[in-house]
Amino acid sequence: HSLWCLAAQRKGMVITMKRTVSFALAALMVFMMIAACAVTSYAAKADITINNVNNSGAEGVTAVFTPAFGETMAGSSETLASDLKWWAIAVFEADEASGGYKCTAVNFEMNVDKYQTAIPSNGFVVAHNTGNNWPELYASDPVTYAAYKDAPNYVTDANNAAGTALKALAVGDIVYLSGIDLENSEIDDNSTEELLWYMDGYSSNAKLTFTKPSGEPGDESSDESSEAEPSDEPSDEPSGDSEPADESKTESSAPDTGDAGVIALVVMAAIASAAAVTVIRRR
Repeated sequence: HSLWCLAAQRKGMVITMKRTVSFALAALMVFMMIAACAVTSYAAKADITINNVNNSGAEGVTAVFTPAFGETMAGSSETLASDLKWWAIAVFEADEASGGYKCTAVNFEMNVDKYQTAIPSNGFVVAHNTGNNWPELYASDPVTYAAYKDAPNYVTDANNAAGTALKALAVGDIVYLSGIDLENSEIDDNSTEELLWYMDGYSSNAKLTFTKPSGEPGDESSDESSEAEPSDEPSDEPSGDSEPADESKTESSAPDTGDAGVIALVVMAAIASAAAVTVIRRR
């Protein structure tokens, strides 16, 4: 009788242990799937390339609007703003804690007036519109096409990518400026009177990035490097200006976890799932 009781007791302990392991593995599987989704979502945040400043009358632009434009997106009598019905906009204000700019409002709805959107005195608004390919738009209408056959095609891959990145923004996101001078309403691009933002050969180094640039206030690595003594050793780095980036590609501004990180999480989740199923079947 005592042996039977002991065997039953051990069997009960084994069953309890299997249930505990099954629960733990199932919980691990759920956690890994959530983590994989989170990494994928974060990595999707891409830099927003800017190709204009305070220009609400243009097509095919992703522009920064500074307080110099006016108190609202209606602009002043000099800026002659449109109603911005076909623009996607996001509002940013300076964020002391991060040293960047926090997104405080977005409006991506089309065919809605946005000209009363306020431009923060300590921030800016980014606005995007796709623009029109005028010759293609009227290609099937010979009469109208004659008037528009030499009109510009404002639709570009680079601006479309910037629009996609802008529409991925959420209120609360923090961005940092690169190649954008808010005080003087200037951006770092290669535009001239002959080379405009929608033309082949145009490029812009002006971006909103989700990664704090090195050297920004609060960047500890920058502070440490500034305290280091200068080296007398010759530098192996090449001199001269770097080539402008290919604007048809927006790079992910999230930390470089890479596809390998996401794949690893998915594989771990799959292993946990398989282990949980195995334990449950053995029950």
